[in-house]
Amino acid sequence: KVKGNTTDKAAFAAAVKAAGAELKAVRGPFRFNANNMPVQNYYAFQVAKEGSQVVVKQVGTPLQEHQDAYVSQCKPR
Repeated sequence: KVKGNTTDKAAFAAAVKAAGAELKAVRGPFRFNANNMPVQNYYAFQVAKEGSQVVVKQVGTPLQEHQDAYVSQCKPR
């Protein structure tokens, strides 16, 4: 979006924020919040033994679209 030009800081920041909304992350949905901190899911896993194999299983998503505690105090620039 900025074609490699990182000298325009505002345009670069906007491009990074837009890219975060489009990012296909291995950890699931991800985007940047108004204060530029991530909004993301947190997962719970369990390590178990199945036969002779050790496996990792996702057992839940305790925090969905979690945002940091200070987002309401931040004013967008």
